[in-house]
Amino acid sequence: MAEKKVKWFRIIVLGLFISVIAGLSWLLWLKFRPYITDMNSFRSLVDSMGIWGYLAIILMVAVQIILAVIPAGPFQLAAGFAYGNVIGVILNLIGCAIGSGIVFLLVRKFGRRIIKWFVNDSEMDKLDKVINSPRWKWILTVIFLVPGTPKDVIGYFAGLTKLKFWEWMLISTLGRLPAIILTVMGGSAIFDSDIKFAVIIIAVIVVLMAFGAIGYKIWLDKKVKKDEKS
Repeated sequence: MAEKKVKWFRIIVLGLFISVIAGLSWLLWLKFRPYITDMNSFRSLVDSMGIWGYLAIILMVAVQIILAVIPAGPFQLAAGFAYGNVIGVILNLIGCAIGSGIVFLLVRKFGRRIIKWFVNDSEMDKLDKVINSPRWKWILTVIFLVPGTPKDVIGYFAGLTKLKFWEWMLISTLGRLPAIILTVMGGSAIFDSDIKFAVIIIAVIVVLMAFGAIGYKIWLDKKVKKDEKS
């Protein structure tokens, strides 16, 4: 029953997310279509938004991390497209820090009750074995550095451990840096009409994520089997 609840919660969140993004994208397209055909005008428009444009990107990234089931890639691409490499990376890091900090404090306050909204029982049993490992900090660091691993879901378990808040913030923010840099570069390349470079960057990200996801699953399954035998 709990697994069905988690499954439907994920479906509803993703459905609402896609609907809202699709609606907003259509409205923004109608409003800003004249600017998008002229990239210099578009960048001037973005600059004129000032702090509100920055806050919008930061808020979207933070919400993505809190909800866990929403992919991060679109926001990273958007930040690179709108603000370029340096500012795009900085905005994503700030959003990651805020979202990760909120998740950690929520779990410290409410415990497993909040995790059950995002993780079903079978996944929770597997991840329990990970966080109880004596090498938990190193495992968490590697998981965050490797693209394709379920960072946001695993992040909810950090609040259950003895990990200090500053340790979690360091791992969860800087650990995402390699993937953020690559994806923001892809968004910036699209803005610069360097489609060949953008395709290469996105292809590299997809390949790394595929290897990361497969490697993570193989490692986790082996760890679970090893713990069951011992």
